[in-house]
Amino acid sequence: MNSDRRIKFRTGLIFILILIAYAGIVAKLYKVQIVEHEKYRLAALKRHNKPIKVKGERGNILDRNGEILAYSRNVVDFIVYAPQVDSLSQIKIAQRFSEVFGKKKEYYAGLMQKKRGNVTLEKNVPFKKAVELAEFRANGLSQEKKYLRIYPLRQVASHVLGFINRENKAVSGVEKQYDEYLQGKDGYYLVERNAFGKIVAVDEERSVPPEKGADVYLTIDVTFQKILEKALLDGVNYFKGKSAIGIIEDLRTGEIMAMANIPNFDPNNYNVFDAYSRKNRAITDVYEPGSTMKSVFMSILLNENKIRANEIINTENGSFVYKGRRIRDTHKFRTLKVREVLEYSSNIGMAKLSERIDATTLYKYLRNFGFGNRTGIDLPGEAKGELGKPGRFSATTKASISRGYAISVTPLQLTTAYSALVNGGELLRPFVVRKITGKNGTVLENEPEKIREVINEKTSSVIRSWMIDVVEGGTAKAARFDDVLIGGKTGTAMVLVNGKYNANEYYASFVGYFPADAPKYVCYIWVERPQREKYGGSVAAPIFKRVVSELLEAYPEIVPERKPINRNKQGYEKLYADLKKNRAKANVLTTADVNRKRVKKKEVKEINFSSMPDLIGKSKREAISILNTLGVKYKISGHGRIKSQSVRPGSKIKKGLTVQLSCAK
Repeated sequence: MNSDRRIKFRTGLIFILILIAYAGIVAKLYKVQIVEHEKYRLAALKRHNKPIKVKGERGNILDRNGEILAYSRNVVDFIVYAPQVDSLSQIKIAQRFSEVFGKKKEYYAGLMQKKRGNVTLEKNVPFKKAVELAEFRANGLSQEKKYLRIYPLRQVASHVLGFINRENKAVSGVEKQYDEYLQGKDGYYLVERNAFGKIVAVDEERSVPPEKGADVYLTIDVTFQKILEKALLDGVNYFKGKSAIGIIEDLRTGEIMAMANIPNFDPNNYNVFDAYSRKNRAITDVYEPGSTMKSVFMSILLNENKIRANEIINTENGSFVYKGRRIRDTHKFRTLKVREVLEYSSNIGMAKLSERIDATTLYKYLRNFGFGNRTGIDLPGEAKGELGKPGRFSATTKASISRGYAISVTPLQLTTAYSALVNGGELLRPFVVRKITGKNGTVLENEPEKIREVINEKTSSVIRSWMIDVVEGGTAKAARFDDVLIGGKTGTAMVLVNGKYNANEYYASFVGYFPADAPKYVCYIWVERPQREKYGGSVAAPIFKRVVSELLEAYPEIVPERKPINRNKQGYEKLYADLKKNRAKANVLTTADVNRKRVKKKEVKEINFSSMPDLIGKSKREAISILNTLGVKYKISGHGRIKSQSVRPGSKIKKGLTVQLSCAK
């Protein structure tokens, strides 16, 4: 009896324990499935769907016609260290890489077997593809993530573009100035894994792709830039100079068409170049300009009615003691007319004429021309130059400034001052970025901006004709063309070494404008310490001529009709009479509408990115720029403006679309 009770007791106890255990399991299941369902669901999702961060691609930099000057690629290199890869790992790696990249397993096995040390299995793999191998592990296998900034034209416009360093930071140029627009927005790809943790797919719907930065369009024309850089490089080599600088500016708008420094550098490999080669000396370095300052000084005297074109100045046969200092002229004349003082670059004549203006008035004009102050160009690192206050002028300061000493300027300052001399007296703010386009078509535009009127239009007209004299019969005959009128001024300045001027070392320069009868561009050329020649007229002027010659060949529309210039006396008289007569209707100055203020951060909808625009009547360059912005491929036949397009305006733009364009003059 007692035995039966014990059995029943034990059976009941076991049953109760089973019930308690079952209840515990049910409670646990309830907690997992009901109470903490969301927690475990997210944990499972996290295990099987893990986001992988991808850096946003930096925006492109393009020239004014849409040619790409800088672009980015976010890529991964897959590398194995051969000594660490055993036979099983080789099989594993070859199998997985074959699945991802579609190549044979034997291809990867062969790479790992034949080489020692590091072996690159796949190079520059796009991030979107590389995520399929993000969690793949094998002995000796590693990944190297790279954010490549690529400059396809290498040295071309390198100082304007600037560069991105190895830490992916913008260091100089447009890259630094417009970094906030160029930077992309990071995203992530949501990858799906199987039960073993292997990535099997990318969830496109729930992924957030990285957002590309805005594209920046420059005022630079690649053709202008290449021509300028090659001419400067050849000039430095031929004349055995240390360095050279060149600038081409649209004098009607302030747009910089080209800006170059020799030596230059390759931003793809910036680290192998020294700091001097990487510096944009066109805006950062200052120097005494020499005789190129004479045109500016003459315009000030003209504007103040202090001189007349044909009054006679005693130029002392080329040697004169001025306030205790001897001044010499390269060309010796007993007397010269005022306009001839500029034509033959007489230092003596300029010193005597400098007495006609007081220091305060001179200082005011020089400041108005932009000297001693930054131009405001949209590039980092611009220098102010050096211009002393009138209260600190010595007895000879005005005379020194009149011939380009006792004042230091940047090449850009002098270029913009000459633009004002020629365009009717309007000082314009120079700029290198035309517009910035975002993914939604938003555009940030830069427009021509007038800073102030420096001289009146009559003064500008007179000084233009005097600078034509400089080229036609004066110190810049090496810049003269048979069928294109050129104006400008030479400069030769001794180099200041340890506080003393070295009579054996010079800066040779020339600032010219073309075509002189309907001015469009100012071109500045400067060569440091040339050895073969020393004068601006024999060093810089020939380089200028080569630049202009090649530009006119590339863009004949700059001077549509080239006619031989009649250089006899009657021809000159008719030439200047025509210039004076046509001054008002030449439309040189009104074309740019320089009184419009340049608008920064003005948002407008410029392009509909979903439909084909109407390109009929646009120039070839305008059409190419628009199509590049839209990402549409194109084929163009003929020359002139667009007369027909194969895709009707308003049609939806599809991926891979190519439009046929036909041009006619």
